[in-house]
Amino acid sequence: MAHAAGVSVATVSRVINKVPSVDPALAKNAVMTFGIEEPLLDRLASQGIPMVFIDLAPKKKGISTIRVDYQKGIHEAVQHLAVLGHRRLAFISGPERLHSAVARLQAFRSAVDEIGLRVPESYIFHGDHTVDGGERGVEHLLALSKPPTAIMCSNDMTAIGAMHALSRAGLSIPKDISLIGFDDIRISEYMLPPLTTIRMSGRDIAASAVTSLLDSSSPPREVETKLVVRQTTSVPAGTLADLRKKSGKAQRGR
Repeated sequence: MAHAAGVSVATVSRVINKVPSVDPALAKNAVMTFGIEEPLLDRLASQGIPMVFIDLAPKKKGISTIRVDYQKGIHEAVQHLAVLGHRRLAFISGPERLHSAVARLQAFRSAVDEIGLRVPESYIFHGDHTVDGGERGVEHLLALSKPPTAIMCSNDMTAIGAMHALSRAGLSIPKDISLIGFDDIRISEYMLPPLTTIRMSGRDIAASAVTSLLDSSSPPREVETKLVVRQTTSVPAGTLADLRKKSGKAQRGR
């Protein structure tokens, strides 16, 4: 879409004072970013280069904003777990310096409050959006006197790390514990079992970004999130629903 409009776009994540590994020729038309420090921001603005920020943007000329509705998908995920019978829900968050990670944790807190669940602070683990962070989060949660029956993660890489740690602990997903990620990266559907996650469409973000770059005066655009149910959630182990499920399987096996 950008090339068809004759626009070259450089995409960068949070950077400090310089654009890492971005050819200036690529950034001559537009920049899409999750965060830029003030010195670079001023330099790009002075060159008249349009910019698109995800979620939060400084109020400067030539800057557009795309807002992600984290609440919708996370609300759906919490409701999904609650309907299955889960009451002990934990969350492995991302870096506190990232607005997107903070927004996802806030959305989780809001969603559990809405259905009247109390989540102790020990059920919130501050991770770093990495596989290692997911593993550390699970180790912390399993060490609690009363571990959660379901874990939600701030991104899919964290969830993949959580899957590895749960497997090492001898736990089966979703038989022993349910797990939900966020992002719906491509590998998530090929995990064993396939990961239930919250989809944030990269295609929608890209399309909204290009549209905004072509018209920076347009109002902020919003990208929705939604739950994608696969095979890492089920009823809590030991509940009446779980016992009925096991009983039904036993009877079918006769």
